[in-house]
Amino acid sequence: MHHMSLHQELNTFLERMGAIKLPTNYGSSLVKHVVDKKLGSMKSHDYHMLMQQLLPLCLRMLMAV
Repeated sequence: MHHMSLHQELNTFLERMGAIKLPTNYGSSLVKHVVDKKLGSMKSHDYHMLMQQLLPLCLRMLMAV
């Protein structure tokens, strides 16, 4: 098993978060919320969707690398 640095993992995670395509009216585009390698300025629905559905998906994808 190889080990990536925290910086590489963060970059990979944010790239994958920004690459997720969502259905219309499901949530706002995550790409516009990834600014300076930070997630921010989301509405409560977007945070909920992120924590409940997208975060586990992205972490699974990250673990597969």
